[in-house]
Parts: sequence; C-alpha cells; structure tokens
Amino acid sequence: MDFVKSRAANGWGAAAIALALVVSIPHLPLLLGRASPIWDALDFFGPYSVLVGDFARQGQFLLWNPFINGGSPDYIEPQVGAFSPVLLLFAWGGTHGFELYWLTIWLLGPLSLLVLSRYLGAPAWGGLVAALGLAFSGFYTGNAEHTAMLSAVSFLPLLLWRMEVAVMHGRPRAAAEAGALWGLSGLAGYPGLVLLNACFVALWCLGRVLLNEPADTDEGTVRRSAALTPPRTVYARLLHFVLMHGIMFLVGLVVLAPTYVPFFVEGPAYSHRSGALPRETAVENDALHPASLVTMTTSAFGLVDMFEYTDISMRSIYVGVLLPVLAGFAVLNRSRGMRWWLLLLAIGFLAAAMGRALPVRGWIYDWFPPTRYFRHSALFRCYFIVAIALLSVYGARDLAAALRDQALAVWRRFAATTLAAAGLAVVVLVVTIGILNERASAIDVAARALASGLWFSAAAVVTLASMAMWRRRISIVPTALVALAIADALATALVARPTMYSVNVAPWQTLAEAHNRQISLRGRIFSRRPDTENNRALVTKVPALKGYGPLAGPLFHRYSGDMVLAASATGPNRFWFSPAAVWADPSEACFEEFRSRASELGAPPLVLHFADAMTQPYDQRVDARSSCGPSLRDVPAGTSIDPQKVKIVAYEPQRMTLEVDAPGNGWLVVTDSWSPGWTASVNGRATQIMGANFVFRAVPTTAGRNLIDFQFRAFGFPWLVAASWLVLTAVGTVSVVAVFAVRRQTPSTDLPSR
Repeated sequence: MDFVKSRAANGWGAAAIALALVVSIPHLPLLLGRASPIWDALDFFGPYSVLVGDFARQGQFLLWNPFINGGSPDYIEPQVGAFSPVLLLFAWGGTHGFELYWLTIWLLGPLSLLVLSRYLGAPAWGGLVAALGLAFSGFYTGNAEHTAMLSAVSFLPLLLWRMEVAVMHGRPRAAAEAGALWGLSGLAGYPGLVLLNACFVALWCLGRVLLNEPADTDEGTVRRSAALTPPRTVYARLLHFVLMHGIMFLVGLVVLAPTYVPFFVEGPAYSHRSGALPRETAVENDALHPASLVTMTTSAFGLVDMFEYTDISMRSIYVGVLLPVLAGFAVLNRSRGMRWWLLLLAIGFLAAAMGRALPVRGWIYDWFPPTRYFRHSALFRCYFIVAIALLSVYGARDLAAALRDQALAVWRRFAATTLAAAGLAVVVLVVTIGILNERASAIDVAARALASGLWFSAAAVVTLASMAMWRRRISIVPTALVALAIADALATALVARPTMYSVNVAPWQTLAEAHNRQISLRGRIFSRRPDTENNRALVTKVPALKGYGPLAGPLFHRYSGDMVLAASATGPNRFWFSPAAVWADPSEACFEEFRSRASELGAPPLVLHFADAMTQPYDQRVDARSSCGPSLRDVPAGTSIDPQKVKIVAYEPQRMTLEVDAPGNGWLVVTDSWSPGWTASVNGRATQIMGANFVFRAVPTTAGRNLIDFQFRAFGFPWLVAASWLVLTAVGTVSVVAVFAVRRQTPSTDLPSR
C-alpha cells in the first residue's frame, strides 16, 4: 500500500515538474531578453510593477503617484497591486521582477488545477492534460498582456478546492483559506474577474449541494470518507453553503479592504470609474463575436480580423484538442447531474460573453448590480474555459477507470467521441478557411498544418490504441495523450505568440536602461512633460502631465488634451497666481465655457470649486447641457509665478512644501490633481484646499512670503493594510500548522483535501 501511495505521489510530482517546464519554455525568450512584453503589459502593468517596487525599496507603499496624470491616488486601483504581498515580492526586482511575476502567475493557475484534479480523483496524467489545456487556452494566451486578469483567474482552482471541502464537509478553516486566497487574488487582480470568481465558486458549490454527488467515485472516496463526512440532509448542506460562504466573504473582504474600501470612498471624487457603467457600455464593449466559436478548433483563428467588435485579446476560446474531447466524453459517459450542471455553467457563461448577440449579459447587468461596474463582456468566456477544463478532469478519471477495468463499452464511447470531435474540427477548419479567403492569409501554412495535425493525431491515438490489447493500451494511452497535450501546448504558444510577446525588444530594454529608482521629486519639479510614452514616467521618474492610467476622469483628459490648458501645467510654469476668481460647479458645461475663455486669453482664468462640489461623483454633477451659471467673460487670465520666487522645501510623493513669494492677496494654483486625501496648511494654519480649474488645487495666499505645506493621507492607511496582512498571516499560519499536524498523525497519506 505504501508503495502504491508513493508511486501515486511521484506521479503527481512528475506532472507538476512537466507542467512547469512546458509553461516555462515559451517564456524563455522573455527571461533571456529576446522578447518584450506587449501592449498593456508594456505600457501599463510592467511600468506600474517597477513603480510599486521602487516605493517598496524606499520602505513605502504606492499611495499617491505624482508622475502621471498630474498625480493620482493609485492605491485605490486594484490592478496596480499596491498592497499585494505577492506582487510586492517580485516588483522589488524591477523589470526582471515583473517578468518573473508574469511567469509565476501564469504557472499558478495550471498548477492549481493540478491540485484540484488530484482532489477530484483524476489520474496524474489526466490532471496534467487538463492543466496544459488551461495554461495555453485562449484566455491565457489572448490576455497575456493583462497580468491583472491572469492574477485573478489563476487563483480560481484553489478557491474551488477549498470551498468544496468547506461546504461539503463543514470545514470553516477551508472557507477561511478560500477567503484569504480570494482576497489575495483581488489585491492585484482585475475587479470584474475577482467578482466573477466568487460567483463561479458559489455556483459550483450550489450544484454540489443540491445534487449531493460525491466529489469522486474512485480511490479518493475511500481515502477521504473516514475523515470527511458530508452532511446528509439538504437543509444541512444548504446551511453549510451559507455559513461557509459567509466566512469566505468575511475573510476575503477584510483582505481586500485596503484597496476596495478607499476606492468607493475616495474614488468618486477623483475618477468616474468608481460609478456604474452605462448598460450599453457594460454589455456591448468587447463582447465575444459568435464567430469566435471557430477558435475552438485552433487559436490561429483568434489572429484573424473577422470578429468586427471583439478585441484580439478577447477572441479565442481555444482549450486544446483534448479538453473538449474529454469534456464531451465526461458528459456522455455518465449522466450525472454535476456534469450537466458544469455543462450548463459553461454554456451560460459563454452566452453572457456574447453581449451583443445574446441577452444574457444584459440580464446579468439588470439583475446583479455589481456587474455594472466592469466592461469587456468577453471576459465571461474565461469561465466557459474553466468549466470545460473541469469536465475534462472528470473525463480523464472515467477514462482511467475504463482502462483499469477493461471496460470495452466505455472505451468505445471515448473513441467515438474523439473521432467525432476530430472530424467536426477538421470540417470547421476547412470551411472557415474557405470562407475567409484572403483574410485567411493571416493563418500561415504552418499554423494550418499544426491545427489539422493535432486533431488527426487525437484520432490516430484512439484508433491505434483500439487495436492494442488492454495491457498495452493501459500504458500507451496516457503516455500518448500527455505527449499530444504537450505538443498542442507548444504549438499553441508558437501560433499565439503575437498576442503574448513582441520580438521588438527595444522599448522594454529602453525602459530597463532608463530605470530611476529614486521616488523623491525634489529638484525635478519644473521638468514635467506634456505626456509620456509607454508610461515611461513611472520608470524614469520624470513627471508627465498625461499618462496611461485608468483613474483620470473625462475632464482631466480634456484639460490635458487642450494645447492652451496643458501648457499651464507643464514646463516651468507649474504654479499660478490670480487675485481674482469665479466660483462655479465643476461640471462639463462650465468646463466648456472655461476652455473657450482660456482659448481667447491664451491662458486659463481661475475657476474655483468648493470641496463638497469636488467630492460629488462625476455622473451626479451638473448636467453638461445646462448653463454654467456664473459668467467667465470678465475673469482675467492667471499669471504664472516666476520659478525664482518659488522655493521647494520638500517634494515627496505624499508631501509638497513650498515657500512662495506671492505678488499680492489671492490664490495660488498648484497644477497637481485635486483629491480629498490632500490637506494643506498656509503659514502654519490649516487651510481648506479648493478645487481649481476643475482638476487641480488652490489655496489662499497673502502678499509676501507664504509657507504652504500639502500632505496626502490615504483613507484607512495603515490600519486597513495591517488588518489585511494580519488576516493573511493568521490564515496561512493556521493552515501550515494544520497540515503538519495531519502529516504527523498520518505520515503516509497523500490527501490534498484538508
């Protein structure tokens, strides 16, 4: 018995090593400097990772980012990962740290699925096949540029595993672990996927509760039955469902708090992104085109411009050639409710992804308000891919049992499923390429050959295996399927490389060479540039008025996009003085009059706004069609202060202290963004900061010397961060202690379920 358990453990260990090697191979060019991140990975996530690491090296968290968009409270943006211990660990290493972080989160999802596959009773080879399919699925290869999306989804199999144990066996510790993992995934993950992860986990557990099927029917049942006894009645299972999800959400929300609480408290005053999106935007933006179904046959179709309104990163639902076969076999082989439940979830999420073609996403928008905050309907396709991967785990388990028990009828069912799927795929390939005509030239001959060869190989494996005796079949089939899965993975990485990396390494290498680790701005205040390429300012630390950040609102974009207005906040004229000002609402109507007046004067006049008006959410401000109210016709232009009359006493990311020789009584305008987290004192007296010119800040001054001190206080900092990290530490410590305690009691066990 010990020998059998040891052999099984070695099989899973070998599967994990093989998975890590296969996933790492396509990333080697990046790690060796022969490839570069692409699109958002190059322009957003990479530079932000470097910035977070630079703050960490100075013993600080990234709270206020002074380098782009006139300053931004980036700690409230979850995708930046300012409080993620995982991202902080890697960000310390600069651009190379980001590369390793990218590889790590890419590996995390497939390895997590390997753990879940083991729990579900699948053979090691079956878990490896499923994990490889997920690792090189259309979601991972298509959204490779979106590291925040990969980070969120890669935790999902672990969440499913821990909540399965929590709900079906009444284990509060497992629910707390799921909550900690969910919160951790959200500290550097895309918010929409973090929410959908929780929904998918809840739907999975609901199916398990209502259908009351065992998680596995083979050796796993025997291994766990003595220690984990599921509740017998539906009422007890539903009670566990509610209680365990309550624990998960309580722990998870505490972990998420440092970013999400201030996002909803401080965000509305700074960014329009804190409000719900219009229905049309949320439902139709980047919806999955129905034609994307053809990408089930090859990821190469995702590179062809035939989807009209779907971005290239969102087109593919490819999961390899084996996962659809094993998933279909799982459903056809055993008519169990959980398998049909998973199939229903797959179809439902795929329908939700097609927001323009089908009404499901619109229904979700109407009935489930949290989904009104994120766009990109095609992201729902991720859960179609995950559901297919889970079904393939069931299929691999059934196939292993059929091989072991020499069940000829089951084998014939698998062979028929494989041949039918391969035949259908080849037909779709041929027909689609024929319809595309000239556009099919984007799919080169090699890509077509690879796609056809993989499907023919799947058919050949089952055909040849059907001719062999059972003893040879038992050894040949798993080996052949693993080999085919590895070939499929590497071929997919080759075909989908244009959406993963760029061969033009110059932009990434230039950023690495220009990296300035110093975050203090003293001495660089008059060097603000109009804009920054690839968010270069986050790496070079040379401030830019405009950058690629998700928080800046529409008025800021209009301000920075106007030549006259932008000139008032760049170059040497960063501080302005005006003896006169007009008070107005920070609305679009007033902004248009303000911009028109600035164009006439050649410089902006001074328009002030009370703090309570600035804190109103963007969509609740005065309607753009209304009149401004006060006239701006008689307001003179502000005058820039001679840089010689401004002494920079201190200029750090969260503090600016100025000594200003004002020409008279009036207002000093600092062309850094207004945010409710900023406080000010003038000559030692606390002074309220007014909104200035819709996006900046102003304080009153008197003639002569003025000592002005601005300080930024992040909402809930540091207490929310302390609570989040303490919960993570506590749950992690208890879990590690419990694992060692179980191993001391049962040293030979190979359970992953406790």
